[in-house]
Amino acid sequence: MGLQRFFFLLFILGLSYLCISCYPVYFSQPQPIDAENKYHFPNSLRGKFTFEDGFAVVKKRSYVEFEEYAYSILICKDSTLFKKIDQASFPNPQGSLKVRAGSLSFHKIGTESFELSENKFLRKVSREIYVLNRKDSIIWQVNPIIIGPLKKIDVLYLSDDNVHNSYLQYLGKFIFLDVGFTKEELLQRINEGLFDNYYRTYHRSKKRYTTYSVFVKNKEVSKGEVNDEME
Repeated sequence: MGLQRFFFLLFILGLSYLCISCYPVYFSQPQPIDAENKYHFPNSLRGKFTFEDGFAVVKKRSYVEFEEYAYSILICKDSTLFKKIDQASFPNPQGSLKVRAGSLSFHKIGTESFELSENKFLRKVSREIYVLNRKDSIIWQVNPIIIGPLKKIDVLYLSDDNVHNSYLQYLGKFIFLDVGFTKEELLQRINEGLFDNYYRTYHRSKKRYTTYSVFVKNKEVSKGEVNDEME
């Protein structure tokens, strides 16, 4: 009985560790402190990108991501396709349809979409590293953006696993650091692995997507066979 209780307590402690670890850490001010705010994405970050659950379009001042909607059908005729579209309650008319070889899937605009503003901006660390700063209440979400080879972009974040508890401060449910890194200091911290948690990895893409409203409005598409090049 004593052994069972020991393993039970060990299990509870394990669950507690999982529950309290890997929380994102915010900052009291934008990073790095010696860089200017940039309210446009550089050319190296613009374009269309795919990630695990969808794709994103980055323009000069906006980031719009599309998450894959769990809806897919197999069809025989275009008339069946449009009947299914009309019956489906898509949450956002500005979403995108992906049509290929008689199947249909839908992407809706993700909640992470935003436009650069006085509360959302970039700061440059180096040619390959930018930092996205987004204000949340009175603290800042800080995400280093690493432009890598092979058309890959990594977005990092800082978790409480990498910071000693004595340095952390709390604001409601948020954990933050009251510190300001210079570009040199921040670059050193990144190279040392302080931001070693990958929020998301993007891959540059040339795929084309057709918006739901345009696709349905285009009556020519409803005639003949499904165009499997529309992606």
